[in-house]
Amino acid sequence: MSKGAAAEWNKKHKKHTISVSQNNNYYLPVSKYNFKIVKGKTSATKTFELTAPKNKQ
Repeated sequence: MSKGAAAEWNKKHKKHTISVSQNNNYYLPVSKYNFKIVKGKTSATKTFELTAPKNKQ
């Protein structure tokens, strides 16, 4: 994903923004996500949840 693509996503999706770091890693906010990948007539859907990191003491 390019920085331009991340900026375009952020314009359309105000609730969930994608952050791009200086080392070109992308960071998603804590939330539940559904991804669907389609190739031809075949598709796969995956649901996952990002949670806040646990504090290490």
